[in-house]
Amino acid sequence: MHQKFYLSLLIISTLTTPIFATSLDTLQSNTINFTTPQLETSVQKTLDNTANYILETTPTPQFGVIGGEWAILGLARSNVKIPDNYFENYYNHIEKIASQNHTDHSRGWSLKVTETQRLALTIAAIGKDPTNVNGVDLVDYSYNKANNMPYLPNTILGERQGLNELIFGLMTMQLADSYTNSQDNPDSVINTILTDYKTIDGGFNLSKENLLGDIDITAMTIQALAPYYNQTGYENVTSSIDNAVKFLYQKLNLTPVDELHSENLAQTIVALCSIGINPNEMSSFNIHNSTLINLLLNFSLSNGAFEHVKGEGANQMATEQSFYSLVAYERFIQNKTPLYKID
Repeated sequence: MHQKFYLSLLIISTLTTPIFATSLDTLQSNTINFTTPQLETSVQKTLDNTANYILETTPTPQFGVIGGEWAILGLARSNVKIPDNYFENYYNHIEKIASQNHTDHSRGWSLKVTETQRLALTIAAIGKDPTNVNGVDLVDYSYNKANNMPYLPNTILGERQGLNELIFGLMTMQLADSYTNSQDNPDSVINTILTDYKTIDGGFNLSKENLLGDIDITAMTIQALAPYYNQTGYENVTSSIDNAVKFLYQKLNLTPVDELHSENLAQTIVALCSIGINPNEMSSFNIHNSTLINLLLNFSLSNGAFEHVKGEGANQMATEQSFYSLVAYERFIQNKTPLYKID
């Protein structure tokens, strides 16, 4: 047992330096020199194909993790032509959902504040006001969880669903920053993330108790912290993101290709695009002698869907996450704001 442990350490120590040979500054300088105005043909074809698949399989999007907000977010942030009234019909549905859950003082939002956060981001993406959805302020749930969900056994942000609440809470707070005397604010959330959820290997995990980082959660944390990257006064954020990127690089390369999930790649693509690193350049992020984009495209099917794991067939969650990651890359190439920077 001890021999296996030492061997694992030896593998990590010998692989770490060669795999991540370039600095973050070099990665970003490479990105700045990337001037191709259009997506690669294979990426554009997949993006269009997957958009059509989502529109066909989700003709009437509903409130929910699948067939709902993530599908809408990706479509809204893309260049795809959307059918008439597609977003409007969804919004009319959401107005009722928001009112019903806001007035349910026992089990509103299925006891999950992340429901309001996911919804706020999506509502903003389609051009609506997340602070007034049929009279409901979805953003205020992240600033003042205790006031909005007093029926929860724990009303501290992050203490029910772990880091997810803080990740999406921070993203949601960036939609509106005029809240004063609130229970939480962006700086308090950032402090909690960096103090309680950073792992010993440079990544992040959903739970405070876990000592080792998780690929998806680490990538999502980078996405949330990205607006503060390289900003004066947030040097701790910058160094934490740099370490998290190194963690992703090492973890993805140490994970056998056939054990990678499409969502691992999708979330990492969104994360890199949010801090100015090109996920489709070998010199920027070489994973198993390929780019993240090319690896992700290997999970795409001819009908536009994506697989969660190679050989398992179409998976709607994998499809929606893969789609919005390609949208994030499209926005990066076209010098648009990151996926979650919604003005």
